[in-house]
Amino acid sequence: MHVHILFGASGTASLKYMFRETDSSESNQVIGFHDNLVVGPLWNLHKPEGLVNRQNWLIQHLPIVLGDDFFEKSYQEEFMKCVHQVNSVTEETPITIWCTNNASEQAGIRLIMYLLRDQSNPIRILNVKPIFDRLFNTGKYKMDIRSVGEVNPDKLELIYKEAACIDPVNETEKISLMKEWGVLSSSKELLRIWWKNQIKEVPVDYFDDYLYEIVLKVHGKRKQKEFIRAPRIIGEAIGYLNHDVGDQFLEYRLRELVSQGLLEVEGSFKGMPFYSVRAK
Repeated sequence: MHVHILFGASGTASLKYMFRETDSSESNQVIGFHDNLVVGPLWNLHKPEGLVNRQNWLIQHLPIVLGDDFFEKSYQEEFMKCVHQVNSVTEETPITIWCTNNASEQAGIRLIMYLLRDQSNPIRILNVKPIFDRLFNTGKYKMDIRSVGEVNPDKLELIYKEAACIDPVNETEKISLMKEWGVLSSSKELLRIWWKNQIKEVPVDYFDDYLYEIVLKVHGKRKQKEFIRAPRIIGEAIGYLNHDVGDQFLEYRLRELVSQGLLEVEGSFKGMPFYSVRAK
């Protein structure tokens, strides 16, 4: 048995598909946290009160995708299920934590190290990005991947084979990562980015100016500013952004720009497809 752990719904689905389609004598279990640790409080997340606090913040601030009430009905149960699976891994079982250079997956590494603090499993950290760059970013057009979920299963399989020689983390590295989780889980900050090879906490309005500039960019030089569909703004913002913050967080901040009086709105906030915005 080999256990694989990662953060993000898309990456989890890709990894599970990869192992289903791969001929291997090894049995693989994928533990996937459907969460983005870039946004929302991480305070005491390894404890019940911290998980409830995070869930409440996500429910109150992130817009609900139509037909998806995951945060309200399933989030806490699914998170605790994953924690239980991690804690149930037997001592001798090798573990691989999958990541790229984003704050969610990197924070996830630190949380997992804390959860496994009393176990001696061989734990490898497989950073997909440098291997992806070496194998696939060799031509004129290059893809700057921001999460494991942006890599298709066929490429993940090749990356996994290339990573066979990665050594497990040593005790010093494990302790250092655990201490970093201690810092993260003691903070009340609500937004994180990956900056100069470390997790950096930033104000929750860190991307507001960027979002506003996207609105102005779409307006262009037209004298008459027309209303722009919210999905277009969010889509362009995600496309140019190097950080994997997620569309729900960006929509939350777009609505905040409306609340602050910087943008006008037309339509209903019942869902992203139902409203448009323009700069005042």
